[in-house]
Amino acid sequence: MLSGFAGSWEDLAKGKELALSQKIGGADVIFQIAGGTGTGVLEASKEGGFWGIGVDSAQELDYPDTVLTSMLKRLDVAVFDIAKAKQEGSFKRGVFTYGLKNGGVGLSWSDVAKKNIPAEVQQQLKDLEQQIVDGKIVVEDVK
Repeated sequence: MLSGFAGSWEDLAKGKELALSQKIGGADVIFQIAGGTGTGVLEASKEGGFWGIGVDSAQELDYPDTVLTSMLKRLDVAVFDIAKAKQEGSFKRGVFTYGLKNGGVGLSWSDVAKKNIPAEVQQQLKDLEQQIVDGKIVVEDVK
């Protein structure tokens, strides 16, 4: 597994450079988590002939031929939960953690993602997600 850090959230050229160097290093799929810098990674996927994975929104819609899917941060779920709790009078201040179990994160299953990911792999991913939700697979919390 390769990793790289651009040191910036807004350096498209650096993202592209890192991604192309990882392709040369043998990467077939690159998962970017770097805002504007990550856009450079996805641009590089078009040029470099490798798959990318987007983040935050369904970026495969912008890069349908080279982005498999995207990891979504469902801030709408958190905002809805807080607004609902406030309306019901049950809101308590604090730190809220959202993950797969409460719908705070997840993969995009857009039509593009379904086209790009074989059905058997989609099922494997959904099975793994369920195992995480059920506590059969424990994901380490890294801060």
